[in-house]
Amino acid sequence: MLLEEHYFLLREQFYYIPNNEPVELKLDQLSEVLHCTRRNVNFLLRKMEEKDWLTWIPGRGRGHVSKLIFTIEKDKLLLACAQEKVKDGDIKSAHELLHTFHIKQENYSAFSSWLDEQFGFHRENKNEERSDVLRFPFYRPLPLLDPAYVNRRTEAHMIKQIFDTLVIYNEKTEKIEPHLCHHWKSDNDKQTWTFYVKKGIRFHDGNNLTSEDVKFTLERLRNKQTRSLHSWMVEGIETVRILHEYALEISLKEPNALFDLFLTTERMSIVPKNLANYPSFGRLPIGSGPFKVERNDASIFSIVANEDYFKERAYLDQIEVWIWPDYNGEALIPLKESDIKYMPISSIDFQEKLSFKRKENVEKGCYYIVFNLAKEGPQQIRNIREAIHLSLDRKRMIQELGGLRYKPASGFLLDKPNSTYAHAIDLDKAKKLVKESDYNQEILHLYTYEMKTNEENAKWVQNQAEKIGIKVKVHILPITELKKKEKMMEADIIISGEVFSNHTDLAFLDMYKIEDSFISNLLNDELTKHKDTLLAESMEADNIVDRMSKLKQLETLLKESFALLFVYHSKQAIYHHQSLHGVTLNSLGWINYKDVWIEKG
Repeated sequence: MLLEEHYFLLREQFYYIPNNEPVELKLDQLSEVLHCTRRNVNFLLRKMEEKDWLTWIPGRGRGHVSKLIFTIEKDKLLLACAQEKVKDGDIKSAHELLHTFHIKQENYSAFSSWLDEQFGFHRENKNEERSDVLRFPFYRPLPLLDPAYVNRRTEAHMIKQIFDTLVIYNEKTEKIEPHLCHHWKSDNDKQTWTFYVKKGIRFHDGNNLTSEDVKFTLERLRNKQTRSLHSWMVEGIETVRILHEYALEISLKEPNALFDLFLTTERMSIVPKNLANYPSFGRLPIGSGPFKVERNDASIFSIVANEDYFKERAYLDQIEVWIWPDYNGEALIPLKESDIKYMPISSIDFQEKLSFKRKENVEKGCYYIVFNLAKEGPQQIRNIREAIHLSLDRKRMIQELGGLRYKPASGFLLDKPNSTYAHAIDLDKAKKLVKESDYNQEILHLYTYEMKTNEENAKWVQNQAEKIGIKVKVHILPITELKKKEKMMEADIIISGEVFSNHTDLAFLDMYKIEDSFISNLLNDELTKHKDTLLAESMEADNIVDRMSKLKQLETLLKESFALLFVYHSKQAIYHHQSLHGVTLNSLGWINYKDVWIEKG
């Protein structure tokens, strides 16, 4: 424990003692507070005196009591220590320090003001060269950036900055285009695919990217020992054959017109064949993308421009994400004209002013409630599920909870909202359904994962359920825990959200077929059978209209059985200073850092 922390322990214990006023204390009392021997206490007190934090007057002889005088305000020292830790890059310890030793709110606000000044665009000197750095806060670390296991939008976005895929999907033209490969083709049956890899592409470790790396990537995903969440995308591969160093042939078990589309997703990013040489690959991955990972821990996620990128080099030199758990998506202090900021935000109350611009999208996807029909419990009763549906005044929920919540949902997409479904609030009918059911006041266990929005949603739904006589207990877990099959099966209800990429049909398929899908894992046998049939028929369709038709049938089936309740659609939003250019919001709600540049000199 650092000397400062020993001081804070003393100040926490003797909070009632004013500064600069002597108080009689025994050495044994201090020893108990500091959890150390009398000898060590004397050593610590001498060190604190040297720093002018306190004065210790030991009692000499019988009848003389020792006296302690605190000479520095605890919060003043606490702020200085937290700022020093931030400057040293130890954001996690700074946050823990402020919360462990209970800084006053007004002083925390002062720290927030100082912290906010560290965010935005900064021009710094590194190794005697000018470096353009964009820095912003985020509420959680990003410990797993292996494409084989990506299951959250932020990780998916960062993987796109670090890795490349054989082909890419152009969101503007809605066409598949070459990327790591310069050409690809298939036979007429769409069962044999050939890819020609570009020469001269290097991974971040300096090794050439070849067809061997592509083969390794695909076979790694196919390997059951990898336990990839996305193995369904490659389960149709029969063989991968190297033609030469920069060409390979992929033979499928059955025709698949979607196969090249599969290869556009960040899950299929090409990883190096010498991956075994990097035991920390998940946290510090090696890709070939426009940015490479410099640091990734509980305090900072930092990526720097790849000088050898095979396409245009990024304009910015570095992106730093500071992990600050208290960040809720809003500016820490009011914006100033001089700030050159970029931040993801979670409030729709932001007003464009000064030199700031706001960009927003309506998110593809929605928040939903899924009932666990794979286990026994009152959630098996259709009346109970329908009653909860009727208890949800979705419009009022959006108004009360605010943030980026946008419109009541009647399906995953906002295309053609069903007002009858989305506005079907009827508490009297809901209470009647509960009364007519076999519900015996059992507690329904509602699970969701750690995130402010999820926690607010869960508590709101809990309150609505109680209004119609249904008891609900909310459980908040880390997503890594909730995604485990055994933990999912403990839940009676799960509240979650789904965000789709621009290629909607593929995003739907992935949502249902991914190994840790909340929806698919919680269906009963009958609904699972229908789901599998409709998904197979969708994948057999040779055009997006027919594919989406089958997927819509599945959505309707789940909705009409009240296995799945649609709650609301959200917006995605960011704000940025007008001197930042190249800022576009992608389907995941983030910006593509490679294209961002700063106008000011």
